[in-house]
Amino acid sequence: MDLKNLGEHFALWRAARAACRPLPARLPSGFTRWKDLDEYRRALSEVRRDWSLAGQYELHQQIQHRLPGALRAICAECDAVTLMHFDQPESGETNWRETLRCERCGLINRWRLAMHLFQVLRTDEHLGPIYITEQLTPLYLAFKRRAAQTIGSEYLGPDCAGGETRVHLGHELRHEDVTALSMADNSIGAIGCFDVLEHVPDFLPSLSEFHRVLEPGGTLVISVPMNLEAYTNERRAEIAEDGSIRHLMEPQYHGDPVRAEGVLCFHEFGWELVDQIRAAGFMESELWTVWAPEFGYLGAFQPFFIARKRGVPVRVDAHPALVQTRLRAQEHADG
Repeated sequence: MDLKNLGEHFALWRAARAACRPLPARLPSGFTRWKDLDEYRRALSEVRRDWSLAGQYELHQQIQHRLPGALRAICAECDAVTLMHFDQPESGETNWRETLRCERCGLINRWRLAMHLFQVLRTDEHLGPIYITEQLTPLYLAFKRRAAQTIGSEYLGPDCAGGETRVHLGHELRHEDVTALSMADNSIGAIGCFDVLEHVPDFLPSLSEFHRVLEPGGTLVISVPMNLEAYTNERRAEIAEDGSIRHLMEPQYHGDPVRAEGVLCFHEFGWELVDQIRAAGFMESELWTVWAPEFGYLGAFQPFFIARKRGVPVRVDAHPALVQTRLRAQEHADG
């Protein structure tokens, strides 16, 4: 090796390593990663034991605290130990995912967890902005506070053009269809798509669109309703040839900040989605499940599909020599 060019070799090595940068090897307490259904099934007895213990813990919390109650936990967004407040309905069990609101930041369980995932995945190291497929929620505002260039959007109807801004409910909202995004290729650093794809009749084009707009090395985080013990996605409804909706199961509607009547759920997902994300071109695709009382993440094991796009980020305004180094590293990684 020519030691005179050691600096260049070092830069190439670091850039090549970034081109194949894996997802984090170590996860916080209560976070578990799964490669596929077979791995999950091999651990199923342990998972069911953990789930039984989790249920006992949650029942104890309900009995111990007068409702509305609160438990003390770490808020990753506030970076502090705070009180997490929860309510219990007059009938039925507490919906832990939609409660446990931090008294400091005001974020509920699933919103705090979404923010925490982006910390764990170190999305602040990406060059492009974060894109969140929602805009009328406290979660979007939290991302916007963390990173001012965060992009949010809502689906405002088929008569809107991608990227178009309209006033709705007193807010200026950006319209995007996740199956035909208006963003340029390789322009987004990380994407958070939370509880959206189940409402898209044909969701597969959205995976290709996410891959297209993400910068090389970009990160994708998806949450959807999931059956952890099934491989195949289940279709609940579909669009008929005449444009009408054909229900294959009892209709299920979810809350929606844009439409008071809610939005129809077309899918319940299985492990098949891990493979579909990988087939869309992502370097890595896996499932993370989370139940972590120390962070105030209670309720059912919350599943997240995590993926990363292959490649080395290159700023268009970077020094020409650095651009060439990264491009050479990309060729080395691809070769």
